[in-house]
Amino acid sequence: MQTRQKEQWLALGVRPESEDEALLFAPSPDAPEALLSPAAASARFRDAADACGLKLHLHDLRHLHVSVLLKGLSVAEVSKRAGHANPAVTLRRYAHALPDTEERQAQAVDALLINRR
Repeated sequence: MQTRQKEQWLALGVRPESEDEALLFAPSPDAPEALLSPAAASARFRDAADACGLKLHLHDLRHLHVSVLLKGLSVAEVSKRAGHANPAVTLRRYAHALPDTEERQAQAVDALLINRR
């Protein structure tokens, strides 16, 4: 759990015994101070997605978010936002999402070959 998350839990008066017990989402608008477990939040999301005919999990939104961020931000910025240990983790997981990677590689090789002539 990241420092900011811990601060938010403390501000809410919630003290999870472990990171596995850290909670997300209010269970209902009538009880915003009560929190929903990650497993319950994922199940609710999955039910809503299924009802819409979507094959989508809550964690898929994280991957989408990181992939979209990589279109406009540096790997270091996205890595920090995603909470990865370092940019190398982000690159290992999301290299496929970097914009025009193959095109930029081809251009780099072309430039090298043209300069050698």
